[in-house]
Amino acid sequence: MTTWQKQDDQPLFPDILWSRPEQKAAKAKVLIIGGHYGGFEQVSKAAAFCESFGVGILKVILPDKLAKSFAFANDGFLFVPSTAEGELSLEAQEPIAEQLKSSDVVILPGDLGNNSQTSRVLTDLALKSTKKIVIYGDACKQLYSDINKILSRDNTAFVLEPGYLQQVLDKSTQAIAVTSSTGVIEAAQRLTELTNQIRASIVTQINQKVLAATDQEVVVSSSFPDLLDIACRVAILSAEHQSMDMPTLASACYVPNLN
Repeated sequence: MTTWQKQDDQPLFPDILWSRPEQKAAKAKVLIIGGHYGGFEQVSKAAAFCESFGVGILKVILPDKLAKSFAFANDGFLFVPSTAEGELSLEAQEPIAEQLKSSDVVILPGDLGNNSQTSRVLTDLALKSTKKIVIYGDACKQLYSDINKILSRDNTAFVLEPGYLQQVLDKSTQAIAVTSSTGVIEAAQRLTELTNQIRASIVTQINQKVLAATDQEVVVSSSFPDLLDIACRVAILSAEHQSMDMPTLASACYVPNLN
């Protein structure tokens, strides 16, 4: 039987939000990786969400084919080698690895295109690094080749609409279905079962409710306007509290003016 908690007008774990560091030097060091020549909207939104929520250092890595589109970007925008089509190339691995050293957490917000070199870069990053990683939206597609290993990775959160979550499960060995038509209670039961089999955390939105699941725990919160915003909050709070446990996930899903 599934045991899940509900988060409404008050946060379940208020200390997570109230104890956030005030000094910039103590705040999260966030690395966003994404974009391709055909689009970078999600990257721009993620950067804006992170700045709004509050970070210590924010760096954004983009393919160098996009450099002209960010001519007036600040020093936090870094451009790495890209393929002829304008997506991350294998040559991007070294500069990404260098930036990873000084980062607490990585956000993959999507807009990555569909290139085998990009997939290799990001899969290697996930499997060879122990850094915290938050995967949002279509970024999950770049990880399908080793999705079982990434689902078994510590310090990993998938923040996905039900459609993408089901794609991830279909590509894995997990025989569990969580779709937009799944009821909230049934979804909570299935996410409890799923997080008994994987180490990654899951956040999704069903029937105007946000469900956060990790280590057989589920918290259901009121609807959130943008799951990418949640992804950024998960990344920042997990860096600040050095954990992707349920207090971090649930706090990332709480918005006072909406609940």
